[in-house]
Amino acid sequence: MLFLSILLLCIYFFNISSSSEKIENINEENHKINTLETVSVKDFGAVGDGVTDDYLALKKAFSYINQKGGNVTLEFPKGIYYIERVYKAKDFGVKLTDPSESWEGSKNEEITHLFLKDATNFKLVGNGSIIKVKGDYHKTIDADLWGEKYTFKYPILPFVVLNCTNFSMEGFDINGNGNQTTRESNSIAEAYGYGLLLQNSSDFVIKDIYTHNWVTDGLIVGHLGWVTNGEFINVVSEHNARQAISIDLAKDILFSHSKFSYAGQLEGGTYGSHSLGAGLNIEPEGGATKENPTENIVFEDSEFSHNIGAEIFATWDVAKNIYFKRCKVIRSVSKIGEGILLGTTGAHFEDTLFDFSKKVGVILTNFSENYSSSTFIRSHFIDTRIMSDLPEKKLVIRDSNIEFLGYDKDDIPVIYIENNKALLKNNRIFIGENYNNCLNQPCQRVYFGQGKFVKNIYETDKKGEGYYFSFYGKNASIKNDSYPSSQFRIVKEDS
Repeated sequence: MLFLSILLLCIYFFNISSSSEKIENINEENHKINTLETVSVKDFGAVGDGVTDDYLALKKAFSYINQKGGNVTLEFPKGIYYIERVYKAKDFGVKLTDPSESWEGSKNEEITHLFLKDATNFKLVGNGSIIKVKGDYHKTIDADLWGEKYTFKYPILPFVVLNCTNFSMEGFDINGNGNQTTRESNSIAEAYGYGLLLQNSSDFVIKDIYTHNWVTDGLIVGHLGWVTNGEFINVVSEHNARQAISIDLAKDILFSHSKFSYAGQLEGGTYGSHSLGAGLNIEPEGGATKENPTENIVFEDSEFSHNIGAEIFATWDVAKNIYFKRCKVIRSVSKIGEGILLGTTGAHFEDTLFDFSKKVGVILTNFSENYSSSTFIRSHFIDTRIMSDLPEKKLVIRDSNIEFLGYDKDDIPVIYIENNKALLKNNRIFIGENYNNCLNQPCQRVYFGQGKFVKNIYETDKKGEGYYFSFYGKNASIKNDSYPSSQFRIVKEDS
């Protein structure tokens, strides 16, 4: 049985490596975009002085690409392109699936969001330009539907990519100015307000983008339409009222050298936030199934930090194979206790730093009994509680460095495992001297419950007589673990 377990783990990690390398290779070979024509937004009347309303000029420029079906490079000479318009729907019939009746407003309106649609082989080159939308407007309660209060006023969305293939976009600062927006009531439900939205699109590179201060999400990928085979490089999304990034329907997407931070925290103003306030929210509610899941989403050399809700929220069982490689997860806000909530099939963290030392935080695997989640971790934890309390879900933590260094007054196990499929192997578990006074009583429960613990090392630099840390769990299987410090004790009983 031990040989079989090792074999299965080897197969798993081989598949992890093969899957992410496949995504990287696909994206390197794609995106050879050779356009037939280069035009400037100034050819369509854009000024770019940060004061003049460039809405109509940008709309004409995007329409030009759409009418040509692509094969165009659109240059933005460096400047500040201001959109002095607010989209106002006539009723609640705003749906992303029908651009002729919803995205483009009612038949009596000329104001629409800015669309790139039904085009292929095109480039948007920002040259570091700022796209700034009107933020100083007031949201009113326009309807009470399903017990929620809605507004029909939204900022103009400057980049809506719909039904497009083989394109690139780079060099933009996309500012939603949500810190200038006010609303009649904080109970107004979330409404459209995205810096960049992709729907029903594939084969693309999005690079050097900064999206911030949006009243909803900075970036949304695959909203009610599949987005596939894309690469995001150096994308920063922060200070948005809801999520830094939301992923709905997506496959084979690679993020590298990107940052998703300060969700739920606009840069000033009174607007406030919308739930969840997550750095990353993987929520495939638009039609994914277990047979056709959102899958193969890779984050490399990226950071999730200082978000008011979870740093990473991925609890849907129709999301599969989410990879984090050489990433940082930094927790400094504790609106909710959980730093990471997982319920996906195949969440994998490799060489990732979990630093929750500023505030209490938790990585909570197996979010719901209904989800067939599995989590595989080879990383470094600092003051990060680890919890897995569902009995039939796979959890593997191996070759990790788990350190608890700060002061902690809560009587909560630093690692809580109630999971008979958990395997913790070849880990170093260290508890520093700054933890609570543990004289003549168990300072912290190291483990509790079930699972297999193999070849782990437990250490502490706590000094003095009578201090000890306890390992609880009458059902736990402990093999070849070592306790260099005599201040660790095994207590084979329930707490």
